[in-house]
Amino acid sequence: MKVNDTMQLITEQIQKSMEGSSWIRKMFEKGLELKTRYGADAVCDFSLGNPDVPPPAVTKDVLETIAADAVKPLGLGYCPNAGIPAVREAMAEYINRQQGIQDAAARCNAGHVVLTVGAAGALVSFFRAVIEPGDEVVCPAPYFVEYASYCGHFGGILKTVPSKSEDFSPDIEGLAAAITAGERGLKSIILEKSSATGGAANMFNGLTPDDFRRRHSFVAFTRGDLEQTRGTIEAFATVEGLDAHGRAASVRFSK
Repeated sequence: MKVNDTMQLITEQIQKSMEGSSWIRKMFEKGLELKTRYGADAVCDFSLGNPDVPPPAVTKDVLETIAADAVKPLGLGYCPNAGIPAVREAMAEYINRQQGIQDAAARCNAGHVVLTVGAAGALVSFFRAVIEPGDEVVCPAPYFVEYASYCGHFGGILKTVPSKSEDFSPDIEGLAAAITAGERGLKSIILEKSSATGGAANMFNGLTPDDFRRRHSFVAFTRGDLEQTRGTIEAFATVEGLDAHGRAASVRFSK
């Protein structure tokens, strides 16, 4: 079969994305070029939020330990899809301490944690799981320009709301007004990231459950519905190692 020389291999969506590729990245690459030409001390690069603060001294010891283990059998082998279990457990405990979670039923555990290679991978995976075509992602501006691409991959629409000019804190009323409801209940997803503003996000400064309660839709899930899906629930719980989730279904039929 003869392939047409004019056959288009790259989709129109990706072509448009390439044409409007991130100016932040272009500036970063230009900065590297200028540093090579004039020297690093002669160029001030404010393009990317590249961390230039040295890591804690213990980082060196940990990296040396990892390097020593890397030459052992399976030292660089695959890990579980959700990440190394010990790391997920440590991260869950860190979240519990950071958020001050004391209630045993509400505490985060390793089953709630999925490790990704960077925030971009986490966001794309999250959007893939929750976005339907036409769903909106509400985001305070200024924001990382790639957000539009991340949600656009799956038919999502980025909807920006200007932050407060005096301190770049989120405009809560503006965000609330931007939220719309759809057939699946809450159609909008709130996305917030503060690196574009040079400030630090306050974990307690944001929308509360009360802001969303009036927009929630509730689904009636009867005992008959649960009985029909019980096998699926227990199967997924077994695969994911979430025994308590599986028992949540079976315990209702043990009485």
